[in-house]
Amino acid sequence: PIITPFIADAWAAAISSLEPCDQQRFDDIPSSITHGFDMGVHSTLDQCFVPNNHASSLQHPDAVLKHINKELSLRRYSGPFSFSRLQHLIGNFRTSPLGV
Repeated sequence: PIITPFIADAWAAAISSLEPCDQQRFDDIPSSITHGFDMGVHSTLDQCFVPNNHASSLQHPDAVLKHINKELSLRRYSGPFSFSRLQHLIGNFRTSPLGV
């Protein structure tokens, strides 16, 4: 499931109160909150790409861990996952390096 502070049912109710022409402009939002927004990329990755973190993350590991733990506690991160577990769950993926 997608973890978000947005409430799809509340968005649907708000959109239903709009004029019909405006409803059509925003009617995909509740579904996108629930299932993810289409970013327009429809290709698949041939392999995973996991670059090393920036040097600053090695110089300040406590700051990185503090940030990760905060995001986990707020449920904005999922996991942690091992490489193989995540690949099994979602297929090939890319990550962004962490830095301070």
